[in-house]
Amino acid sequence: MNKKNKPAALILAAGNSGRMGKIKAFLPFDENRTFLDKILSSFFMFGCSDVWIVLNEQGIKRAEQENYYSNVHLVLNEHPEKERFFSLQTGLKVIPEDTPVFLHNADNPFINTEVLSLMWDACDEQSVVVPELNGKGGHPVLLPPDVVEKIIGEQNESVPLNDFLQNIPQQRIAVSDTDILININSSEDYQRFFGKVLK
Repeated sequence: MNKKNKPAALILAAGNSGRMGKIKAFLPFDENRTFLDKILSSFFMFGCSDVWIVLNEQGIKRAEQENYYSNVHLVLNEHPEKERFFSLQTGLKVIPEDTPVFLHNADNPFINTEVLSLMWDACDEQSVVVPELNGKGGHPVLLPPDVVEKIIGEQNESVPLNDFLQNIPQQRIAVSDTDILININSSEDYQRFFGKVLK
């Protein structure tokens, strides 16, 4: 694969966060940063050129209060009630062609730049790159441009992403980082990982 184009990142954050009761992208990571702040810093530290964030209308209003850099792009999902695959397509459609894309969810602020480097080294034209711990795939995943085009062109906008990717070659990269499997979906999850009650 010609890697002349730096990878971008796409963060899916348009869900209604019913179990959490708050927009997960803006949960506090520490005293000064939200989940989204931490995710952005990790991708830019690794070397991503731009990051796109798919949000619902409420999330867009919240994000517009922040002073993000010009290479952070907000994308409105006008139909957050639709499945996650629709949100993915919405984001990928506005990313420049021929761009490899790291795909990540807003409910996991723990990103290891060493894992990103391993994934980027393994990226080729045809294969989705998936970090794996003890046989279990995690996040983020890396989509080469050919796969990005296939996702955009898929007519079934409600297909589960894992089902869609079963028909795509995958490179599974074994890592030791347990954080690739984390999903913080409830206030109980938050308390378990951060040791404090979410206010």
